[in-house]
Amino acid sequence: MTLPASLSSEEPKPSSIWTSQDGAGEEEFTPDLFTDYRERCFEYEGETGLVKQCVLGWSHGFCETVWSEVLPQVVAANGTFFHGRKVLEVGAGCGLLGLLAAHTADSVLLTDGAPQEVALLEENCQFAAPGAVVSAELLEWGAKAAAKDVGRRRMFDVLLGSQVTFAPEAIPLLVETIDFFLADDGAAIIYNDRWSFSSSCEECRSIFDSSLKAHGLQVGSAFRPDGPFVAPPGVLKDLARRDWAYMIRITRKK
Repeated sequence: MTLPASLSSEEPKPSSIWTSQDGAGEEEFTPDLFTDYRERCFEYEGETGLVKQCVLGWSHGFCETVWSEVLPQVVAANGTFFHGRKVLEVGAGCGLLGLLAAHTADSVLLTDGAPQEVALLEENCQFAAPGAVVSAELLEWGAKAAAKDVGRRRMFDVLLGSQVTFAPEAIPLLVETIDFFLADDGAAIIYNDRWSFSSSCEECRSIFDSSLKAHGLQVGSAFRPDGPFVAPPGVLKDLARRDWAYMIRITRKK
């Protein structure tokens, strides 16, 4: 996952070609022979057997292909939930969440705020998409950016994000993005167990909750007793063991 480019002051950049789009104030990243992608393959328990998904990812510096495998496990275990739905992944990084959802979803859009991550997502759309219509777009967070970068309001049934609420300055813009894209009867599933060195988990969660409330969005457990989202074995125990971590379901107030 990468923060929107305007909020990432120290984002590591691989050997690459960087250009500025005339008048746009944005950088465009073009992979070259020195861009070092590595393949990683994941297997998770699904509803009817193993769900297998390979992705390309960075292999330099402190970058990790996937920051957490908690939400990927949940997505793989709930294929029926995504069946026939339009899915948006924010802060996608390599796009593992969206690609797992694409095993049953109608369409998936993978987004990130950093051009080098979008180049990686485009590679994974070609290399690793399992069958659904999967595409990648640059998406800065915030309502204005959402309208400019992607399109119309309330167009996605499901939003997914893992490790996207750890930087206080980015959280209100993320919530604007969720509010912009989430369909009237849709759900956003967000997982987080990190926070920035300049903040705390309590501060980040407080900002997140207050921003959601200000936009008329409500928070509930991702795993309701009446379904349809179920927790794979071990995930609930993991969340209980790490009391600073959370996985929530965001919906619009009726």
